[in-house]
Amino acid sequence: MMRMGTDYRGLPPQVVAEEGFYSTRGMVLMIIALWLTLNIIFIIAASIKKSTGTPISPADVLSCVVVNLGMYIYAVYATANTRALLRKRYQINEFCCGDDLEDKVCAVACMPCVVSQMGRHTVSYIDNRGVYCSDTGLEEGIKADDTARSHQGTYRIW
Repeated sequence: MMRMGTDYRGLPPQVVAEEGFYSTRGMVLMIIALWLTLNIIFIIAASIKKSTGTPISPADVLSCVVVNLGMYIYAVYATANTRALLRKRYQINEFCCGDDLEDKVCAVACMPCVVSQMGRHTVSYIDNRGVYCSDTGLEEGIKADDTARSHQGTYRIW
């Protein structure tokens, strides 16, 4: 999302915040921190209940499922939006479904493949190496659009 210049939803931002809480990185990190915190609370609560002999209630299980399902839905939403923006920017046609349905189906079915595919389409890893702990996953000073190869045509999924 940082390479494409999108906000935390995978959409073009209304106001671009480069750093801080309202930047793409800040918002995504806060969402992940909230998700992790809630899961840690669920684990601690379950271990306390188990140690005191109190059974884990269906409400406990349901709240854990709702939080994790919500995170998955957010990840699918942001990934599908980013993929749709990438296809639009590089004029990549859909392969099998219409009206951005393909972006959503691919994000639901195989999100790691979609993220990898977007990475390969925004930069040439033959010419540039990926870097951990950078804003875009690239070396300092390298812009994704400058190194991307031509991608006009279609995504071939299988």
